[in-house]
Amino acid sequence: MLPLLLLGPTWMESWDVACCLSLTGPSFVTGTVGSSLTVRCRYDQAYKGYNKYWCRGEYDTDCHTIVETKGEEREERNGWVSIRDSADDLAFTVTMKNLDTADAGPYWCKIQTVWILDAWSRDPSFQVQVSVSPAPPCATMSHYSAFCLPRRWMTYTSAFVLLLYLVDVHPSARHFLLK
Repeated sequence: MLPLLLLGPTWMESWDVACCLSLTGPSFVTGTVGSSLTVRCRYDQAYKGYNKYWCRGEYDTDCHTIVETKGEEREERNGWVSIRDSADDLAFTVTMKNLDTADAGPYWCKIQTVWILDAWSRDPSFQVQVSVSPAPPCATMSHYSAFCLPRRWMTYTSAFVLLLYLVDVHPSARHFLLK
């Protein structure tokens, strides 16, 4: 019984400290297929210098780590997801690019404070539910609704290229374009 009594206060002390330090962020974020979204997680001064990470899973205890800061302030990237810790602002930012509907689900902002041998404690975490809505079908151009391009492609450059195509391939379009 003596070892149990010795472990009890140690566990309670670490729990008391962990419960009172904050890690916050948005509960819900929404993006559109093909776009990007950014999540900013704020933390308490006591977590400065710790490794921050972004993971996916239903529960914080068994989520899969996607990207982590490795305790540094430079941007770290894993595929379409990046993370950057800004210790001066006491926040870290996660950016997910080129979203897909499969990216929707529960994610976690987490800070690594627990080491493998510490079985009684948990890393501070905050759940963020990511929702991804379908992109609008296309951006149509008046008089030429047959040309349907994804909205993100309709920049000035792509519009200019389309204009050159119409003039070159469809000579009758010259009259319309020069009006």
